[in-house]
Amino acid sequence: MQYALLIYTKPGAAEALGAQEQQANYREYLDIRKLPGVVGGAALHPVETATTAPNPRSRWPESRSACRPCPP
Repeated sequence: MQYALLIYTKPGAAEALGAQEQQANYREYLDIRKLPGVVGGAALHPVETATTAPNPRSRWPESRSACRPCPP
């Protein structure tokens, strides 16, 4: 089984930190990358570029709510 760890950075958040906090965050990121089984590490595109697209093969209506139970 594989999992994806997506690290979202709020725009401007890094700049709001002091130099030591920025370095500590980066060191923590590098420590995660060194763990066995961790692959990749590419940055995600900025949230402003996100879009949605309908999937014609999906069983889910586009307006589905996360609060409704999922069908089997």
